[in-house]
Amino acid sequence: MTNETLIQKQLQGQLSNEQMNQFNTLMETDNAFAKAYEEQHSLKKAIAANERNTLKKQLQSLEQGDQTSTSSKNPLTKWLAIAAVIAIALIGSTYFFQDLGNASKSGTELYATYYEAYPNVLQPVTRGNTPEDELSEAFLAYENGAYEDAATSFKIALDQKEDQDVRFYYAMSLLNSGDTQSALPILDTIAQSDSRFSPQSYWYIALSQLQSENKESAKDNLLQLDALDSGFKTQKIEDLLEQLEDF
Repeated sequence: MTNETLIQKQLQGQLSNEQMNQFNTLMETDNAFAKAYEEQHSLKKAIAANERNTLKKQLQSLEQGDQTSTSSKNPLTKWLAIAAVIAIALIGSTYFFQDLGNASKSGTELYATYYEAYPNVLQPVTRGNTPEDELSEAFLAYENGAYEDAATSFKIALDQKEDQDVRFYYAMSLLNSGDTQSALPILDTIAQSDSRFSPQSYWYIALSQLQSENKESAKDNLLQLDALDSGFKTQKIEDLLEQLEDF
């Protein structure tokens, strides 16, 4: 179940006990999820308030017309009219939130939701120490978010000694600094090499394809990642594939 579906079911009071536990966990651990829920919850309350005001005005109009209309002699006519107004209001609200839940997000929106820089798990940086070589300097720059500097230092280190794990971080430095065109061929090579960072490479290729609105290609890469059964981003892969199922 996607996070969007989970939010819609919560707003409609349709979560099972297991789904409610999942919802509560996401509210506590996922800031983006919590923000999305609060926004939609606030929107629902605003719409409900507007509908109450509209309904009140419509009922008042019926009541005022009732006092001068000859149909007021038949109480059934009055209550049928009131029931019709209420039914229309409820139906309108239901369809609005169904449309809201079913609306597909753009690739750019999905990219913004799921993208985050991959952490340095290869060579942890000891704070306060001066980097002793180009590789240490590269990882320090990477952890500080200075991705262009990191890419430069990784390139120098790779010229001195080839290392595919280091090359993954070189690609990530390029990707994080906005040089997607240079990063993707490197990630593609790593993804197909059955290396340590093959699953991560498929993931970031898919996200980059989403950013350029190439949803079909993104889906293909996610399916290849899913087939690896690596345990990497398992739930997020499932969520994204569900949102891309029409492609």
